[in-house]
Amino acid sequence: MPLVLVLLIVLCIGLLVTFNTGQVVGRKVEVTNAADAAAYSIAVEQARARNLAAYLNRGRVANEVAIAQMVSLNSWLTMVHSTSYHFEKFMDVVSVLLSWVPGLGEVLIAIDRAMTALNKALKGFRNAFIPGVNAAIGTLDQVFDHPYALAASAALSVPATEANVFAMASKVVRDNAPDAEITSIGRGVLAKNVYQAASQLEHYKMPGKGQGLNNTNAGAERYRNVVMASRDTFTRAREGTAFGVFRNRGGTDLVEYDRWAAVDVFEFHLPLPWPLDDVDFPLGWGGTQAVNGRKPNFFPGMRNGRGWKSPYDNRTYAAYNGTSRGSISGRFIEGDPAGQEMGFKRDKAYLNQYRHGLNLAYDDVKQRDAKHAYSEIPEGADAGPIYTVEVGMAIAAAPTSSALGIGAGRMALKDEARHDQIRAMASAQVYFNRPHEYSPFRRSVWGRSDGKFEMGNMFSPYWQARLVATPDMDRRLLVGAP
Repeated sequence: MPLVLVLLIVLCIGLLVTFNTGQVVGRKVEVTNAADAAAYSIAVEQARARNLAAYLNRGRVANEVAIAQMVSLNSWLTMVHSTSYHFEKFMDVVSVLLSWVPGLGEVLIAIDRAMTALNKALKGFRNAFIPGVNAAIGTLDQVFDHPYALAASAALSVPATEANVFAMASKVVRDNAPDAEITSIGRGVLAKNVYQAASQLEHYKMPGKGQGLNNTNAGAERYRNVVMASRDTFTRAREGTAFGVFRNRGGTDLVEYDRWAAVDVFEFHLPLPWPLDDVDFPLGWGGTQAVNGRKPNFFPGMRNGRGWKSPYDNRTYAAYNGTSRGSISGRFIEGDPAGQEMGFKRDKAYLNQYRHGLNLAYDDVKQRDAKHAYSEIPEGADAGPIYTVEVGMAIAAAPTSSALGIGAGRMALKDEARHDQIRAMASAQVYFNRPHEYSPFRRSVWGRSDGKFEMGNMFSPYWQARLVATPDMDRRLLVGAP
């Protein structure tokens, strides 16, 4: 009997130890899952915030391209109207000189009447088109771009990020482990992570309006490069030939950070052998600028006539697709961009509802050092910000024998844990990865068609989230906390 009693006591203690261990391990798994879920949820939320900012920046770029298209179209229409008008005057002279030719006079008169009707229609259309385009430019620039910029900055601001991070973490922890919460030192580490994430972004302030051709600004240059590279073919370079001796040429550039300018010309072009210069004589021309409160000259053009130097293909593109101030066409455009002889004063060449341009601040990924930027590659600690969450639960919340009142005296088992808490930590990272390894079709839709890696940026919405190992610094702060 004594041996049986001893054995039963040992067996009961073993059962209680096993029961307590199971309960504590179960709570530990619950806390670990809560920490994983909270860290991953934070990373997903922050990836979405960056993607939102990227979409808003892309929206601003799309608005700028749309403004450039409208400026281009108005310039091109002016050129067409000018060409038609001058051809009509030419036909007036030809009709008089050749009216004696049997049968030809009637044909020339019919052509002259057709040109007169065309010019009248073009004049009426332009009279309605110019104010409509001006209003549309004002809507895109003032109604859409300004809220887009403010919303993008707010989504990435430290106060908004910190509030979202702690609200998200607390909710996810509570949903997964009702008896757990983020530890005090965990809150401090998470706040540090928020500020470290902000340090990986650069807030670019713009130079202001009407700064002139020689003023440059790093942030504005970055944004202008994206906008210039996004222009469609019609905006970028309008050109064509007819009968080998007639050609049209035009282009539209973001000459300053708050000024779009476009020029177009239809000219007689006679190529001559070297060393003679080709003969170019304009038959029709036009120019349009979107700019607020100013009426600057069209030339010399972007970067004082040096054109746009693209950082993406390391090429320099001529200002206005090659139309220069020194040419006859350039002088005609500068002197009469809107077509004064057709009833349009010079003021009509300036669309004055373009108020902001690129002069709205934005955020983008910061340079880590002179040679590398954050999120340059989708792997490693510098691929993006890491958020660490430590979740703690009071050991008394585990339904062990002590908590349930099972066992007393020598059968009592005391529950002990560091700081009387069951704790778990987890980390998740926000990183940028635009797929490049898909099949050709999928890559053309979702990835890069050139097969290259794209560096992290705030113009492409490819920010993602993943769980990662906790950084050593965060681990030391959490483990070494008193």
